[in-house]
Amino acid sequence: MRGKHIIDLVVPDSSREAVEKMLRSTADSGHWEGDVVGKRKDGTTFPIYLVLSAVRDESGKTIGRVGVGADITDKKMLEGRLLRAQRLESIGTLAGGIAHDLNNILQPIMLSIQLLKPGVSG
Repeated sequence: MRGKHIIDLVVPDSSREAVEKMLRSTADSGHWEGDVVGKRKDGTTFPIYLVLSAVRDESGKTIGRVGVGADITDKKMLEGRLLRAQRLESIGTLAGGIAHDLNNILQPIMLSIQLLKPGVSG
């Protein structure tokens, strides 16, 4: 990746504006970090956590950028699994609450049925 422009390394269609904003931010503050979508030589895409720093000359003018990226595919997969597990837990809690409420409604009906049966003394 050495010597390549950042726009050549990330997915251009979906993030050109984001890349330009990232480059402006790096030039202004000297630092940027965040998630971007990278592309491999074969054209497949993958998530990258990218940290960029500005390289400045003696006068303080930005003359380039240096960055370090990490493939976070596994992290994103784990986050997805965690979110699915949390959704299932929420659905289970909701179902338990509904079952409890239905039981509260049905309990008096069941007791009334017992009283209305013939041969039951009351």
